[in-house]
Amino acid sequence: MPSKPEGIMTDGAILGDEGRPAERTLGAAARNSLGWTFVNNVAGRSLTFISSLVLARLLVPRQFGVFAIALVVYSLLISLNDVGISATIIRWPGDVDEVAPTATTLIFLTSLIFYGAFFVAAPYCCRLVGAPDAAGVTRLLALAIIVDGIFAVPTGMLTRYFQQYRRTIADLVNSVVATVISIMLAVHGYGVWSLAWGRLIGNLVGAILCVCFSEHRYRPGF
Repeated sequence: MPSKPEGIMTDGAILGDEGRPAERTLGAAARNSLGWTFVNNVAGRSLTFISSLVLARLLVPRQFGVFAIALVVYSLLISLNDVGISATIIRWPGDVDEVAPTATTLIFLTSLIFYGAFFVAAPYCCRLVGAPDAAGVTRLLALAIIVDGIFAVPTGMLTRYFQQYRRTIADLVNSVVATVISIMLAVHGYGVWSLAWGRLIGNLVGAILCVCFSEHRYRPGF
């Protein structure tokens, strides 16, 4: 069974000496996590803004438009693929080790189902919005939902146990890797595909870091 971080019980409560609740410790952890979340948001948005300025000089407007369509689809799928299970794991009031293997299985299966359905529907969806040539890029970018499905539970554990500083590091590395790869590929003439590959590889690297940082890893089960 995965080990629990020191001072945190299976019900998510933080205990102090002699098993008494340590409200101050919990409050400090929450404030610290809030601070790191703020840093994560500001730094991530700043990197995105800077990379957009650079890529705007390397790509034509139509290529940005195609990627924008792919990004909208990706954002929709990534918000639906875990059907709320990740949030449930973070807030689970009992022993999370009992339900995490089931959550791992369900999130991965739903991610596969969503991606499979979208892979088939992508040409029709892109044709409806007037960008039939966006189907390939959209399919590639949507692979990120499978990456998310594989690593969702360990990533959620970082949030459950107030380890946002580790999540911040993973997210910033994600952004940096995505930016560097996108710019390098754009310079070499890969066009809109450079944005999709950069985002996909960045997500994969960030997810792997979350697993490395998390003390809770689970095999699929039910």
